[in-house]
Amino acid sequence: MIDQTRKDPAGHLFVLHWQLTEFGGVNSVVKGLYHAMEGHAKQRPHVLLALWQAETVQSCPGYELSALRIRAPFGKRPLKMLAAFLLTLPKTLLQLRRLIKAHHIETINPHLPGLECFTFRIARRLLGIKLVISLHGSELIDVMMPSKGVERWWFKRLLGGGDYLVVPSHSLGRRLRTFVPPLQSRIRVVWNATEPDVFRRLASESAVELPPKPYLILVGGFELIEEGFSPPHYRKGQDIALQAWHEIRIRHPEARLLIVGTGGPTADWIRERVRVTPGAIMMEHQPDAAVSRLISGAAMLILPSRGNESFGIALIEAGSHAVPVISTTVDGIPEVVRDGVDGFLIPPNDPAALARAVTKLLSDPALAIRMGKNFQERVQTEFIWRRALAQYEDLKNAPRLEDAPPSIPLALESDQS
Repeated sequence: MIDQTRKDPAGHLFVLHWQLTEFGGVNSVVKGLYHAMEGHAKQRPHVLLALWQAETVQSCPGYELSALRIRAPFGKRPLKMLAAFLLTLPKTLLQLRRLIKAHHIETINPHLPGLECFTFRIARRLLGIKLVISLHGSELIDVMMPSKGVERWWFKRLLGGGDYLVVPSHSLGRRLRTFVPPLQSRIRVVWNATEPDVFRRLASESAVELPPKPYLILVGGFELIEEGFSPPHYRKGQDIALQAWHEIRIRHPEARLLIVGTGGPTADWIRERVRVTPGAIMMEHQPDAAVSRLISGAAMLILPSRGNESFGIALIEAGSHAVPVISTTVDGIPEVVRDGVDGFLIPPNDPAALARAVTKLLSDPALAIRMGKNFQERVQTEFIWRRALAQYEDLKNAPRLEDAPPSIPLALESDQS
């Protein structure tokens, strides 16, 4: 149970299921909130890596890290998985209790949750801990919503055990409400954020060589949105950018296209296409400081996402540097980018529209500068960690809630909002 008499800062436990050193938007969010809390006397952050595989925890300077091996209660072999979960649960809870006591944890905050987080649902009841579950999009859209039968029941039970469910956009919140209608009162929208001064300072700490200017930059992972297409369909639209690039180069042969990200075999098509495409450059496995510097020198940032884009944190990172953006009208992106003000929004899967928007900004530098400054002003007021942290602080002070009823309806309700 939480000790209400102590005066130490309350501990906030971020939970990830991968290394904090990995490239990606979720890690950027956790790192941003972590540093915001460090300067906040009321909360002390700690990161738990819930890694079932016995991996060596990669050190990440500037962050307090712990690791626990935590099982999921359901998987490809349901009965075996459930038995193993129940057998290891007492030891896991004991280890978690020690961690909670050592770091004065009052809130457990899993990000991109999977069924491994069911242990935290149980700990919430047994140890009196508040459970705030932060969803980022892909786990809901790609895993939870397509699930069926018993697996779907497990996911709904997991979410029903959270005091609050945090999403980064109203768009994702609407999707979540269709999945768990009884929990709509627990859903809170907290926009992702950046720290513009810190992000700009990172750029000055990097010695990465910039491509010849002008160049446009696309930052994102190399996940495929669906298998079986030729060329492959990437979630962030790298294939769309490369298809549009021929038309852009005809009008602006001096321009360059820089694709930045991290990927394994799924990036092979991009690597080969970049190799044979004049003016195209690919840079992989870049640290945060290098990414910031590369964005800072770009004429614009493009993000031709196909979908499942609950926010698009690379967009506001561009705004920190007063770099205009071109993205698509999918999901939460229109909440971030004002079309014709901060940049341009185009339909998804439209290389021709992307080429026209890029050409317009390359042909009108004054317009690009104006849009970049507009976006920077908005980022510095609406997408800052201080604002996001205040919303998490509200959740810390909000009352704990009772579990949702166990019989959550499987039928989806239409979203009336």
